Amino acid sequence: MFETFASIEQHLVSTGEKLTIALAGASDEVALRAIVRAHRLGIADAILLGNAAETAKALEAVGGSASHFTIIDEPNEGGAAGAAIEAVEDGEADVPMKGLMQTANFLMALKFSSLCEDPEALLNEVTVFHYPAQARLIVAGDCAVNVAPTLAEKVQITENLIQVARDLGADPVRVAALSVIEHATPSILSSMDARDLAVRDWGERVVVEGPLALDNVLDAEAAHHKGIESQVAGRADVIVMPGIHAGNVFHKAVHFFGRYDYASGLSGAAVPVVMNSRTDSAESKYNSILLALLQAAAGDHARGVKR
Repeated sequence: MFETFASIEQHLVSTGEKLTIALAGASDEVALRAIVRAHRLGIADAILLGNAAETAKALEAVGGSASHFTIIDEPNEGGAAGAAIEAVEDGEADVPMKGLMQTANFLMALKFSSLCEDPEALLNEVTVFHYPAQARLIVAGDCAVNVAPTLAEKVQITENLIQVARDLGADPVRVAALSVIEHATPSILSSMDARDLAVRDWGERVVVEGPLALDNVLDAEAAHHKGIESQVAGRADVIVMPGIHAGNVFHKAVHFFGRYDYASGLSGAAVPVVMNSRTDSAESKYNSILLALLQAAAGDHARGVKR
């Protein structure tokens, strides 16, 4: 399993494969800094969609050259988002990425495209963070998109997160369904959902346990002190959040308190999607690009979604 973002970077460089990112809202200096870095390593090209003059200026500000990229003038946010998604649909790009624009505009373009052909399919945010205490990567979600997912939606979220963990090389995949308590309690809905997730049949090479509180998820000794016998405690590859409140606070704590390296994206579409917060650093956006490129190269995402 990949244990750091640096190891993902090394792997991508070693393959010699170069994929293309379609950046919507391309006048974002932070996103451009990440794209220029990936381009210089030879792992990514990019189509930059947005206000062309502002994009060229921002590109110059981060040390990039307009001659290295395709810049398409599309100053309207909705138009830029739609054009980025269409570039992936038509096989001109492999990975769509949100730049400087409202998340709703980007999601709308994605949701009503052939990249989301199944109307019942759920899009969810995924966070992958490096946990220094154990020197490894952990997958978590949903931290940003689905506010109060139902049990059925949590099943889809869990399936999507398991796939991300597999793309990172986890085998078996150990999943923790998070709550604030370690036993199912009717007055705490998240604990009931976590229990129901744990008793489902997830197939071979997947272990789902819950409810588990965060201390047990990250620290096997904490679970031992509470008398919890677990295959997941202290070894979770995936953390399923109970809802957006816990998920968003967790994500921001990883960033601002822990200062951990992390990546963000969307799962559930036909291709991996890079979608970061506007406050994310260039390093985090670069990590997000690495994650998406790894998934695109390892998965069954074919160029040219339109058949």
